[in-house]
Amino acid sequence: AAPAAAAPAPAPAPAAAREMTTEEKVAAAVAAADELAGREIANAEADSAAGYESDKDVVIKKRAEEGLSKNMKDKLKAELRSQGADPNTAFNPFPVIFLGISLAVITAGVGILF
Repeated sequence: AAPAAAAPAPAPAPAAAREMTTEEKVAAAVAAADELAGREIANAEADSAAGYESDKDVVIKKRAEEGLSKNMKDKLKAELRSQGADPNTAFNPFPVIFLGISLAVITAGVGILF
């Protein structure tokens, strides 16, 4: 007589049936947050392309991390220089303008204001 066949070993539990470890839960939460942030950024970029402004924290953080390129900084500096800004001078014209307007108001309002 032939020996009886051994009973097959029980199959391991499927991955979905076993309890997730804390590390796996954290990794899944981080992945879900990254996916959500990516979708929010994509939606905000689509809104921006459509002419809408976005003020979501994720988008603001992404823009802040990107910073300005050297080319954009040079363009902004050139624009400021064309409007009268000079990075090589310490002269501030605003106090002079303020005093000039104040003097004009006081002089013109002598008989009217006081």
